[in-house]
Amino acid sequence: MTLNAFIIHFLKYMATRKYDISTGDIKSQMLGYKDVSGTEVIERLKSEGYVSIEGNRLQISDSGKNYIEDLEQRELEFIHNLVFDDYDLALIGFLYNRNDFVRLEDFPEILKTMAPQHGKAINDGNLLQSLYRLKPYIDDQYQWYIINDTGKAFYKRRNPNLSPTQQTNSAPHSNSTTGDLDIPVLKESERLWLSELYKFTVKGERFTYRQLWAKLNSQIPTTFKTAAVDDRLMSSDGATIRILGVVALEGNNRIIDQINIVINAIRKMILNNGEVRNIPIDEIALATGLPKLDISLCLELARYYINLFNESSYKENSTILLSIDVGGSESIFYTYLHFEGIQYYLQKKTEAVNGNGHDYFSKSERESLNEKLDLLMEMMKKVTLSQEFTYDDMMQEFSELKDLYGLKKKDWRRLLAAKIADMTAGGVVSSIMSEPIADGIKPVLNKLLE
Repeated sequence: MTLNAFIIHFLKYMATRKYDISTGDIKSQMLGYKDVSGTEVIERLKSEGYVSIEGNRLQISDSGKNYIEDLEQRELEFIHNLVFDDYDLALIGFLYNRNDFVRLEDFPEILKTMAPQHGKAINDGNLLQSLYRLKPYIDDQYQWYIINDTGKAFYKRRNPNLSPTQQTNSAPHSNSTTGDLDIPVLKESERLWLSELYKFTVKGERFTYRQLWAKLNSQIPTTFKTAAVDDRLMSSDGATIRILGVVALEGNNRIIDQINIVINAIRKMILNNGEVRNIPIDEIALATGLPKLDISLCLELARYYINLFNESSYKENSTILLSIDVGGSESIFYTYLHFEGIQYYLQKKTEAVNGNGHDYFSKSERESLNEKLDLLMEMMKKVTLSQEFTYDDMMQEFSELKDLYGLKKKDWRRLLAAKIADMTAGGVVSSIMSEPIADGIKPVLNKLLE
């Protein structure tokens, strides 16, 4: 399940039933779901301005009503054009465009009343039978439904003239691939750090790496180094998550799809009005149907790779964008004009890290370095070291280097040189070089430092 799916569910719940709901009701309904908590739902509803809260009661606001009404109106117009001629295509198309999980009772009424009859006494029953019949195209989790990859392919075949923006609406919460992108496999400590980092980021909270350590100190080893993590996943200080960090964490391309939707919507605004400059996030939300917090996150993540705006305004004491300035720069205009998908820019970064650029070690280079380090450590077993510097100490020093290939080549080699300098100062290197195997060790060290 996803946070956005629950936001829509509870807003529809409050809008259609015409009464407020308690925070306890939301939390109790969320107990069975491990991916999203009731507290997260309440905080998002409040931060988006969709509800007002008095005590422990939530009441839908005008902004929340407008969001749901706009969403339902767009979906109804789409369904109306299909449902009388091809019910199955209308149902699959609705899920394709929603691009998220939908709970059974939240399906549009017209899809319930127009569902082929299966002898059921209630509309939901006939809809349920249709969803079951279309199971090859639709996945479900406890009566929450989402289009799968087969369904997406089916819908695209039936609609070959989909616009580029519509084409990006591949179901982001299935385990869809990200093309040729090389997604790093996360170690457990990396997953824990990225998960906590992402929680702070999506809320738009300002924080420091010290706060992350305070949260995680009992869960990850103190030897964990943020600088050693692949820098495609997060910044070296561990305080900024990257797009591939989100992809690796979630295991799907949801965030990539959303970024493309947001940037294509802004592109359309710019091409429709060449003089447009300041664009409120509210306008982008209306154009895309995405929550404002998601749009802010998408823009902040994407701007690490491409120049999307000059200046911006933020919500007080947060990293939540309120508006962006896309004027005053030819480069920004041409970025939007030629934009074909954030994947292109991610691929460029991936190529740099995988060795098609010259700053980072390629996979083959990493494998070669590992072999040399293993050979060096094997040779060291034959060396008699002082009591002050044991074999285990040395193995730890060299093994640590294997976890730091995310550094640039020059930085990694500087670190290796610094370790050797420390050993030299401690008399270790001179001790090694006096051994009979010194002639074998020297070329290995030289190769590592090349």
